[in-house]
Amino acid sequence: IELNQVDEHTIYKTVRQAIIHRQAVIDDDALDLLLERTRGSLNEASNQVEKLCLYSKHITLHDVERLVAPPLEENVFALTNAIMAHDLVRVSSIYRDLMITNHEPIALIGLIASSIRQLYQVKLLDRKGYTDKEIVKIIGINPRALFPVRKNARSFQLDELERKLYELSELDINIKTGKIDKQRGLELFLMQI
Repeated sequence: IELNQVDEHTIYKTVRQAIIHRQAVIDDDALDLLLERTRGSLNEASNQVEKLCLYSKHITLHDVERLVAPPLEENVFALTNAIMAHDLVRVSSIYRDLMITNHEPIALIGLIASSIRQLYQVKLLDRKGYTDKEIVKIIGINPRALFPVRKNARSFQLDELERKLYELSELDINIKTGKIDKQRGLELFLMQI
C-alpha cells in the first residue's frame, strides 16, 4: 500500500470539515494558527479540534492561542530572542513553561544554540549580500521562517551572537564532563543574560 504525503490544502479542508461536523465554526486566522502549531499533522490537528470544539462553538484566534500549545521550536525561538534581548522576565516565563512540559535541558541547550547559530548565519550571509533564495538553500531553512529570522538578526551584532554560542558550547562541555548539573547549568546560563 502506497501512502502519499497529504498536502496543506487537503489538511486545511479536512480540519475545517471536522470542525463543521462538530457544529462549530473557526475564524480563518485561527485555523491558520492551528495548522501552524500542529505542524501539518492531521492526527495532532484532530486532537486539537476535539478540544477546541468542546471549548467553544465559535473558535477564535484567541482560543487557539490559549488552548493549543506552540511547538517546541516556537518556544525556543522566543526564548532565544528573550536571551538576546536580555529580557530576564520573559526568559524566566518561557523557561518555566518548558520545564513544566518536561523538556530535557540538554536538548534545550542544543536548540537554543541552533537558533542562535541560525541568526548568526543569516546575518552573515545577509551582510555578504546573498538573496533570500540563496540563504534558504545554503542554510536549509524553511523559506517562511527566513523573514522572522532575518528581522531578528538585524537586532544583534555578530560578536554578540558568537559570544553566546561560545558560552553555550562551554556549558555543554561542563555538563557532559560532569562539572555542573544540566538543569542548574542551563538556569545559570539563562540568569546571566
